Amino acid sequence: MPVSRTAGSPGRTPPGSPYSFDFTADPVLQTIRAMSERNISAAEAAATGARSTALESFGYDPALESLYGDANVAGVARANPFSTLSTISRAHAQRGRDLSGALAQRNLGYSSYGNEQVANEQHAYLGEQTAATQKLQQALAAISEGVAGTRETEAERDAQAAQDAYERALNFALEHGGAPPGAGPAAASGTATGGRRRSRPAPRARARAVPPAAAVIQQVRRSQRARARRRP
Repeated sequence: MPVSRTAGSPGRTPPGSPYSFDFTADPVLQTIRAMSERNISAAEAAATGARSTALESFGYDPALESLYGDANVAGVARANPFSTLSTISRAHAQRGRDLSGALAQRNLGYSSYGNEQVANEQHAYLGEQTAATQKLQQALAAISEGVAGTRETEAERDAQAAQDAYERALNFALEHGGAPPGAGPAAASGTATGGRRRSRPAPRARARAVPPAAAVIQQVRRSQRARARRRP
């Protein structure tokens, strides 16, 4: 029976259970939840750093302003002379100069052929920018997926830990007629939901209790001994 945490009543007995108690005080469950929170926080911090590094390495593109988020990240990306966009831009400028020189030597600078070569170079430049942007978006998506994967893993771990804690609390209740110590205010009564308190005799009383059939036999034997003592 899977158990999940729900807003407003984390760790309480799931619907349909015969007992009502809050088992979030279970020490094992608390340890696992604390570890899960640390793992998620670490994953989010690592993702923030990886995202900043990816953006700063890519460079600054005004069309992607919303991706930078932090003004400091945008500033570093804009000032990075070795960013991907800066490298592509320098290569584009160099190809343009080389092409202009080659066309001028052949007196083709303003010819249809020259215009076509310039257009081809510009097209290649835009293609390089598009490829770099797609690569950045893929990297950012992978970072986000990593965080989502960590959250999903920890959610599954939490659900299993909650189920284990509930089963421990339920076994304690069935064994001792109440919820474990420190299991929450609802556990104080140790009562079944919608029913009467499960009462069990104390361990010593249970050990001395005699089944009804055996009690009758003992009573008959005592009567026989009493009659035997009264005989002359």
